[in-house]
Amino acid sequence: MLASPVLRVLPLSVLLALGSGALLAEESSGTEPRSAVEAIKARKDHLAVAKNASASFLSFEIQRAGLSADDLITYRGFYLSADGLAIAPLQAFDSGRFTVRNEADGSAVQVEGAIAVEADYGFAIIQTDQRNRDFLRLSPEAASIGEVVAIHRSQKDGGSVLAPVLARREAPLPRPQKYLKVLSVGVNFGRNGALHVPAGTPVLNREGEVSGCLYQPFLNSNQLFSLAVPAPALALKSPVHAKKAAIMPFPLPAAFQPADSLALDASYLLGRDAQIRGDVVQAERLLRQALARNPQSALGWQRLGLVLRARNRKEEAMQAFRNAASYGNNLGSFLLNQADQLSLMGRIEDATALLARACAANPGDYDLHRAYAVALRSATDEQTAQKHLEIATRIAPDSLRCWTLLSKCLAKQGKWNEEKKASDHIYKLESLYRPR
Repeated sequence: MLASPVLRVLPLSVLLALGSGALLAEESSGTEPRSAVEAIKARKDHLAVAKNASASFLSFEIQRAGLSADDLITYRGFYLSADGLAIAPLQAFDSGRFTVRNEADGSAVQVEGAIAVEADYGFAIIQTDQRNRDFLRLSPEAASIGEVVAIHRSQKDGGSVLAPVLARREAPLPRPQKYLKVLSVGVNFGRNGALHVPAGTPVLNREGEVSGCLYQPFLNSNQLFSLAVPAPALALKSPVHAKKAAIMPFPLPAAFQPADSLALDASYLLGRDAQIRGDVVQAERLLRQALARNPQSALGWQRLGLVLRARNRKEEAMQAFRNAASYGNNLGSFLLNQADQLSLMGRIEDATALLARACAANPGDYDLHRAYAVALRSATDEQTAQKHLEIATRIAPDSLRCWTLLSKCLAKQGKWNEEKKASDHIYKLESLYRPR
């Protein structure tokens, strides 16, 4: 457990019992009302939880083929028990070549092997040689919508932040008809800030318990929200009798590797980071290197298509998206970018037909409904577009992009009462998505 548990926020009934006279006296004297003071203290205490939690963090540095000695891929893990049981991203163990250190002091950690694997979410529970470690507990309850969580970042990267859980929804995997239940956390780290929050970073409630664990989305690199594995999904893989569990040595069996091998390719990972930074020339060069080694990677073709789109090379982007859909078993998220590109190229009828089929086959994919609505609006079918944007915002109430499109669609039809509700929701989301 964390050494210093955080004080809970006073319930509303207690704050009201303080009396309006006392609050008025504080306001008239120029001091802040006690409720505001309590809120400030609660915020500071919650941020302190994130800082204290770093004593339980591990850093994984991975050297991959094709990288220079200084170009390391970094992941994060955290201890689950005092005897060295920990959770870490599965990507850290694909080759068996990794360096692990305690973040607090940089001391070396030996990993004996994995005792459980959550392949879909991409995490492993590992046994280390550490004893008497600070550790974190998984929250026994699912995070509620609106719950505020803390995410730790080092001071040089902007410090820890607080953010609300905006939604519990589904995110696609690069395999047919496969979706994961995830938490959507409403924080925007800025254009490059996401690079400084490694996959495997826990999100913490006020009591210092792990509500979820951040992971890097496989497919959608343009979203503002962060996605986290909910704690119950991790808890399901936690062994009841860890000391009796069999230990799997590294490298792990092929069955536990990512569905798309390019997810572990050095050039792909560096190209992804270059794309996030906005360096599309470097991103294209690195992604093409990766695809030369893995020409049937849906993941690689999709990201290359996004880069080519950013470089305004429309036909090449279109072909990259076709390749992604073909190699990705026509999963909705691969079809999405193909349809978007058709719309950008003015082929509205083709885009509309493709998206109609995709929405019917993948009704739970909010981004497909969003793209279908864009095509419909281009065809001046605002009413049907509204229907699909409403579906999208129900599936992903955290998507600022979908709400903005819905607002414009309603305004175009003169539905001002509904548009005001959408605008109010946009205002709330924008206040959350400002870079911290």
